[in-house]
Amino acid sequence: RPMLDLAETPDGNILLGASTDRTVSIFDLRVSSLSSSTGIMMHSATPSCIATSESGKQQVVTGAYDGVARLWDLRSTKSAVTSFRVWDGMKVLAVDWVRDVVGIGGEGGMEVWRIDGGS
Repeated sequence: RPMLDLAETPDGNILLGASTDRTVSIFDLRVSSLSSSTGIMMHSATPSCIATSESGKQQVVTGAYDGVARLWDLRSTKSAVTSFRVWDGMKVLAVDWVRDVVGIGGEGGMEVWRIDGGS
C-alpha cells in the first residue's frame, strides 16, 4: 500500500507510516519482523503527514486530506486525544513539531499552534 509520509519517534523505537488506506501504521523497530504493523491509527480521510514529539512523550500529530489535524497518544491509539479542523475543504499536507509548537501547512496556507507542555 502506498505511504505518503514516514516519521520515527525520537527514541528510534517506533516508525509511523501514513497510508492512502486512511490509516497510520505503527511499526515497532525493536522486533525482528517489520512486515506487519503492531497497531494502526484510523482516520476518516487519507492522512498525509506525521510529526512526533521531540520531548520523549509518546505523542504524535497527524494531518489529513479532510483538513483536520489530530493529536494521538501512542499508548492508546483507538482514537485521537483531540482533533481540530484547520481548514474547511482544504487538505493538510505538512506538519512539524518542535518543542511546544506545531506548524501545519496545506492548501489553506500555514498555521502555528502551541501544544500545552502538560498534555
